[in-house]
Amino acid sequence: MNFLHPQGLWLLLLGLPLVALHFYRGKIRKLSVPALALWEQVVLEEQRKSAFQKLRHRASLLLNLLLLLVLTAAVAEPLVPGWNTPGQKWAFVIDTSPRMMAREEGGRTRLELARAQAEEWLSGVGEVALYDGLGPVESSTTDHDRIRDGLGRIEIRREGNAAAVAQSVQEAQSGVRVLLFTDRGGENAVSIGSPVANRGWVRGSWVLLPGTDQPLVQVEARRFGGQKEGEKISVRWNGSLLAEEKMVLDKKARFQFRIDPEVYPDRSLDLGGVIEIGFASADAFPLDDVATFVIPAMVPLPVIVFHPGHPDVRLMNALAGLEKARLVGDPLSIPIQNFEKVSPALREGVAVVFDRCAPPRPFTRGAVLFFGFPSGPEIDKPGIRDWDSKGPLLHGIDLTDLAVRRSRILDQGKMLIESSAGPIAVQEHRGGFCRVSFGFPLSLSESDLTLRAAFPLFLRNWVEWIRMGAATRSFPRQVGWEERISPSAPLWAGEGQLQVSERGGNRKLQLPVHAVAPGPLRISGTGREEWIAVNAFYPEWSDLTEESSPSPPMPRRPWYRDVPLPLAAALLALFLLLSDWFLYHRGWI
Repeated sequence: MNFLHPQGLWLLLLGLPLVALHFYRGKIRKLSVPALALWEQVVLEEQRKSAFQKLRHRASLLLNLLLLLVLTAAVAEPLVPGWNTPGQKWAFVIDTSPRMMAREEGGRTRLELARAQAEEWLSGVGEVALYDGLGPVESSTTDHDRIRDGLGRIEIRREGNAAAVAQSVQEAQSGVRVLLFTDRGGENAVSIGSPVANRGWVRGSWVLLPGTDQPLVQVEARRFGGQKEGEKISVRWNGSLLAEEKMVLDKKARFQFRIDPEVYPDRSLDLGGVIEIGFASADAFPLDDVATFVIPAMVPLPVIVFHPGHPDVRLMNALAGLEKARLVGDPLSIPIQNFEKVSPALREGVAVVFDRCAPPRPFTRGAVLFFGFPSGPEIDKPGIRDWDSKGPLLHGIDLTDLAVRRSRILDQGKMLIESSAGPIAVQEHRGGFCRVSFGFPLSLSESDLTLRAAFPLFLRNWVEWIRMGAATRSFPRQVGWEERISPSAPLWAGEGQLQVSERGGNRKLQLPVHAVAPGPLRISGTGREEWIAVNAFYPEWSDLTEESSPSPPMPRRPWYRDVPLPLAAALLALFLLLSDWFLYHRGWI
């Protein structure tokens, strides 16, 4: 047998003096008596006693020795199998996937049920560790209060895989029994919840209808379980109800909504906004009940051309073609000398072209295009080596054999056109501002760019880049709910000056951003804002119909395992002392 404190066994040596004292009779005294008749009768009586009766005189010794043995056990603490020896180690893994947000009958979510089930299992186990879908929450411990505190901290996770965590724990710790609390079932899984019918949006997008400036929003819905039935669809524009439609949903259905300013003339749909398409009635899993999209302004883009005396004719002709296509408004041609007069109108949402001139002060907002950027070293006949054919501005454009007689080398911004001496066209953008710079002017004496089909195509790409908002946005227009939202371009202000607004409230911006729930999200500050559409288009989350497997039986922890062995030994020692006292007073020992 093993002991936790084997040095305590030295107490057994006290048994030697106990035995010696018990048999010690003291010094024999000789007394003179008048007669021996009475004493002879006593001796005869003692001789008639049986061996069993003589044993009673040894009961006190046995009780004392047993008492010493019990006290020694209390100090040495022997390891008794099934009592104070380490038992089966456990690992509880709680599924924290978004499916666990589904509500069961009674209004509790599956995650809440998983927490309650885990607490019930705690009553039957000893040492246990706690994990969620990302990894460890509490290390292995016998302190169940720590595990309960950890269960209270567990939240829904957009990322992670509880089943993978359970498998990795089992492989890394072969002696540990792993339990997965999940709604998907499986081996060694405690089943949570029951199959529930659900319907939700699983994908969506918007496109411009050919030949129009009218966006068409298209979303696909699926029904998981249940029967075919009609659904009422609500369409909201910038938070207020715009329209109500009906749709029959069986297994799958597509819903389309055309954003037509003429149908809703009082809503200014052509100025852009946030559209939300949702099911009017709630179900057990609200995460997929709404689809959100951020629609840019569809009005023609205002364009102002500044020039030193007269604008380039081919530039104005190309802009006139874009005006006919309703991509830009009537281009304004203004001499650079009048810049200060019109500068108050230069804001985000207005495209400004500087043809062979530069503003008297730097721009900080809006979209700017320079032909003949005024700074940088000048070189003659730069050979074109490469261009950004995969970017939004030069996509689909061929600049092979572009002839440039003289250009400046530009070293600030992302390369658009690379020459043998360095970049001769660059772009840079951040939140609220973008600038595209060409190191050469458009005159035929300097380049043949305006004679190529690439020139009007580039201008169209530039205008669409601005109209769709990509040129001046720091954040993407649409993200998935599980994604961490990070800026794709520098912010327009310091992180501490911006805040995030959702239906759940406002908070200071901390990158990366995690949306609390699907829907519109706004990042604002210093007089500017950007809207982001957050959606949960994940069929694997929406399908709540999977049958769960039977749960393993819950172990029952013996009551005596919670009684410390030293305490049990002390109680037994007290019982022996009382027994010794009782037998003595009864005259049995």
